[in-house]
Amino acid sequence: MYVQYQIPEGGDKHLPVVMVHGCCLSAKSYETTPDGRMGWNEYFLRKGRAVYLPDQVSLARSGFDATLYNEIRLGKRPAAEMPAIRTASHEIAWTLFPLRGPRMGTSPFANDQFPWSLSRNLENM
Repeated sequence: MYVQYQIPEGGDKHLPVVMVHGCCLSAKSYETTPDGRMGWNEYFLRKGRAVYLPDQVSLARSGFDATLYNEIRLGKRPAAEMPAIRTASHEIAWTLFPLRGPRMGTSPFANDQFPWSLSRNLENM
């Protein structure tokens, strides 16, 4: 598991802050904001708190144990032991995000200025 941490001088006087990200994200989302302002980790560091930013196992900067996959590939285990790999098509992913239209590639708002051509390009992949 990858864990980035910083402990400011005097940070041991307080309980540390551990920021655990949600599905499909990484702790990188706590380092800054989309418009470049400081993130939550810097905010708490400036308040004198130790901050830990873990990436969940098998996500983002954390690796995973490939032993099982390699053993199946080398014939040391039967292929039936291959675990399911989570995948999502562009259409399924479209329904999981909150800013979406009624179908892939369409805007949820009448006068939206978001470049939906990007999603139309995904449709053609």
